[in-house]
Amino acid sequence: MNDAMDKLTGNWRRDFEQALSLMRDSPAAARRRGDNLIALGQQRGQPLIERYGELLQSLSDYFDDRNEATEASFFALDQAFAAGNEREGQLLSRFGILAVRRVQGRIEEGYRFGQEMVVPILPPHPTLGSALALNTLGILAQEYGLTDEALRHFYAALDAARSLGQKAREAQITCNIGELFYICGNAEDGETMLWQAHELALHAEERWLLPFVSLVLALCKLSRGDSAAAYEVIEGFLDDHVDILNSSASNRGFFHAVAAYTLAERGQLERAESFCQRALHDMDSYEEKHLRPYTWWASGHIHHLRGRHAEAIAHLNRAIDETGDIGYVFMPMRATQELADIHAKCGNWEAALTDYKRHHDYFERAQGQATRTRLQVLSIQSELREAEADLRHAEEATRAKSMFLANMSHEIRTPMNAIIGMAHLALKTPLSPKQRDYVEKIHTAGVSLLGIINDILDFSKIEAGKLDIESVDFDLDEVLANLAAITGGRAADKGLDYLFDIPPETPRRLKGDPLRLGQILINLVNNAVKFTEKGEVRLLAYVEHDGPDGLVLAFEVRDSGIGMSAEQAGRLFQAFTQADGSTTRKFGGTGLGLTISRRLVEMMGGQIRVESSPGRGSNFLFTVCMQHGAPAAATGGSGNIQILPKFKGVSVLLVEDNEINQQIVVELLQAAGVAVEVAGNGREALDLLLLHDTPPYDMVLLDVQMPIMDGYATVRAIRAEPRLSQLPVVAMTAHAMHEERQRCLDSGMNGHLSKPISPQNLFDTVAHWTSMRPRTVSQAAAAGQATLPQLPGLNVESGLARTLGDHALYLALLDRFAQEQEGVLDRIRAALPSDTATARRLAHTLKSVAGLIGAGPVQTLAGEVEAALESGGTGVSPAQLDQLATELDTLLIGLANFKPVQQPEQGAAASLTELITLLRAQDGEALDYFDQHRDALVQALPEGLLQKVERQIRQYDYDTVLALLEGS
Repeated sequence: MNDAMDKLTGNWRRDFEQALSLMRDSPAAARRRGDNLIALGQQRGQPLIERYGELLQSLSDYFDDRNEATEASFFALDQAFAAGNEREGQLLSRFGILAVRRVQGRIEEGYRFGQEMVVPILPPHPTLGSALALNTLGILAQEYGLTDEALRHFYAALDAARSLGQKAREAQITCNIGELFYICGNAEDGETMLWQAHELALHAEERWLLPFVSLVLALCKLSRGDSAAAYEVIEGFLDDHVDILNSSASNRGFFHAVAAYTLAERGQLERAESFCQRALHDMDSYEEKHLRPYTWWASGHIHHLRGRHAEAIAHLNRAIDETGDIGYVFMPMRATQELADIHAKCGNWEAALTDYKRHHDYFERAQGQATRTRLQVLSIQSELREAEADLRHAEEATRAKSMFLANMSHEIRTPMNAIIGMAHLALKTPLSPKQRDYVEKIHTAGVSLLGIINDILDFSKIEAGKLDIESVDFDLDEVLANLAAITGGRAADKGLDYLFDIPPETPRRLKGDPLRLGQILINLVNNAVKFTEKGEVRLLAYVEHDGPDGLVLAFEVRDSGIGMSAEQAGRLFQAFTQADGSTTRKFGGTGLGLTISRRLVEMMGGQIRVESSPGRGSNFLFTVCMQHGAPAAATGGSGNIQILPKFKGVSVLLVEDNEINQQIVVELLQAAGVAVEVAGNGREALDLLLLHDTPPYDMVLLDVQMPIMDGYATVRAIRAEPRLSQLPVVAMTAHAMHEERQRCLDSGMNGHLSKPISPQNLFDTVAHWTSMRPRTVSQAAAAGQATLPQLPGLNVESGLARTLGDHALYLALLDRFAQEQEGVLDRIRAALPSDTATARRLAHTLKSVAGLIGAGPVQTLAGEVEAALESGGTGVSPAQLDQLATELDTLLIGLANFKPVQQPEQGAAASLTELITLLRAQDGEALDYFDQHRDALVQALPEGLLQKVERQIRQYDYDTVLALLEGS
């Protein structure tokens, strides 16, 4: 593939639009771009790209005055784009048809086509196609004699060009408005507009614009009788200027005609006649028929000045006749006046009177047109002012909507944080299977609701043009693993075959936006699972193109579900729309997922489409443009165990007024070894910070909405203190909108962490801003993996996860369990039936510690015994106790047989390990153990740390003690 082709793979739509700006200067170069697009579309198997390549070729032919067959090709392209529901392609194809009919002089035919086939498909928002089409509609209306309508189209086109930042189109359309003014007799306003166009053309990239605008401005000067000023405007283009030589035959002949007239007015008749001969020579190749009369006018004027009256009369009459009734009055008015003068000089008074009457009619018409255009402009300006007022109201409404969404997001995310966060913490504790099922469903429902909220916010960001695409290194396998974790459960519940088909040659290390790619895949796979009752859901990923400028990845999500008709598929990517009205009631959803997915795919340089038929499933196909990513750094691991980070010596101030949020963040951070202090509002936080000469905290997690002193006021006060100016402050808030995030950063905060809090995001944030990367115990754990027991009824991975992957600590827990739970069933039986409270406490303790080490069957049976003894009852049966005893004895025997393999620690280190074990188990005997082994602990801990540990452990603040010990 050549270099030009490689460049097109990045964003072919952008390159298509760039090619449009080449067409007037170099149709051949634009045509080559079309060839490249056709080849790219064929290589990717994407007919849409091919069609846009063919559109470039046809438009290039039009601008190159090669219109013998272009109208037919535009019609064929219109039908192809219509079949694919590609409205911009349709609009550009119909613009081509309009333009061809106009340059061929088929004004009425072109005008009718515009009214019937172009106006109805104009989009509500500006596009390049709408700017081009509206401009051509204005020219046709002008040439059809409908000045008022022409002005409305021109101003609509001008507004579109300005909205899109298209300076070249803005210059062209402003020039057309100025031309309309002067040819209708309003030369003063025309010249004002033309000077504006001239200034814009000076800074436009398209070279043809400046000579074209200068030419029209010169004509306007001539209409005011100022030939000297007209000459000054075009003087720089007279000596075979390259931009004149490279222009189309029609524009080149038009320039030569005007130059000839201007030079003749200045008395340079030889030079004028030379330019006129060039214009006459090229006339047969003019496709823009409305330009021919100017050549006859210039020729007649030169003949008059040379005294060749017969030729002058013939050519001036031909100029008037070929102008016809297309709304132009300036040139015919000047031609009839000159004819009257010639006839008068020749003594032909009857002909002179006839031409004078014709001149008078044109003059009256010009006066009427000038008055109408001024009134029309005033009307349009009034409408524009009203439109600007409406726009201001709309912007205010948008701001109000954004504020509502931000507030709604905050109000929903705050309780959502509690639901998801508490469920996450609950799932880390010992639970019965039924309880775990309930909590997992609560967690899943909370995450699902959060997804809907995020969809609504994403849609509002897309509408406002504020959704950004990142470019970071990532691993495709991690994106797919997350996809499987989120969507696989529901597929399994429905008994579907859920398959990933990823060829091994597909690159895994990529650079792009993994979050948005995952969002697209989750939307599509969730939909596939939702609408499939039996059969399979299959995800395919493969490389469609890999070149020097990056690669194009293709994904397909296939299902064997209900499918849809072509009509339903055509509506599928519209906002708040699903296949039919019953879909939301039956399957749920907002109807935003596919709309957001389409926009995300397009923002990532790709396309999305669907192939489907009723009852035969669906296949969603999309592409995204990526770069090859940097190789991943090597890391240690411990199988499938999720290892939490462990921080050393990190202290955080949490400023949060909600007690549930306080509990969630404190427990998550303390579990990772972070020392946490809590302030209930900004005032309390400042008091804590100002107590010390240097901040005792490594960072501040700051809520935004709080009583007494909110987050914004707090961070301003923090930044006002020189000693606190460099303290990292991260917003921790339910405000997730882009504007709110930016407001946090603008106020002086260093980062933004949105609620509900993701544990991983929390840990990553702390790691980033404390400059102390978390260390895990995965390597130490891996080293001793072979020493772990593999026993029936013992889930080692579950237990090991509760020790953060610490193998030595887990072995110590197993040893303590074996010691303390030996004979527990005998003690339960001895307590019954008189002391049910003791029996229930023993069963509860057994259930808790069994869950801690991953002994699921013992945990479940102990929980059932505890439930039977609730409220002082004696409903536990001997059979239940026997079953629990059998399961427990089997486990204890297995642990006893395993003991010789263990390498027990001794001395101070062993005492410290045992204390940590008790603290993590929240065991009330931790204080007694501390008192009994204080002498050994003195050897293991520095004196200052020992004093802090002793003070907190006597207050039963085990979490703080753990943070102190693990931080050391």
